[in-house]
Amino acid sequence: MHIHHLAATLAVLAAAACTQPFTEWDKGRETTGLQREVLTMRQAAEKAQATLDGFLSKASELPAGTKGYALRIKVQQGRDIEYFWLNEFSWSDATFTGRINDEPRLVKGVKPGQIHQFSRSDIVDWTYVDETSGKTFGNFTATSRP
Repeated sequence: MHIHHLAATLAVLAAAACTQPFTEWDKGRETTGLQREVLTMRQAAEKAQATLDGFLSKASELPAGTKGYALRIKVQQGRDIEYFWLNEFSWSDATFTGRINDEPRLVKGVKPGQIHQFSRSDIVDWTYVDETSGKTFGNFTATSRP
């Protein structure tokens, strides 16, 4: 009976010893995943900004056989950062406006359907669809995820 008590104590100690490294590993995995997500979002935003003039030119023409023109922007409110797709957008010089097309989770000053004003530097992505080929252009934030 004494052996069973010793075995149970050892099992509890072994489980406790394993819990700490797993927790630390899990935290490290979360941090690494977040860092990777930030890096891929930054890379996508760089691609979007580098090709934005071509997209805006096409969006101003709205060629036949294309649809679904949208911009994705970064909105920061205090420490909270959230990304929103906007449709029905327009621009004049560096001032843009568009209709929020997402439900906010963190940023409370934004509502779906709201007209939102933003600057060119807030743009992190763009997209449209060529109906003839069925191909989506842009949408770098979706295609660059690990």
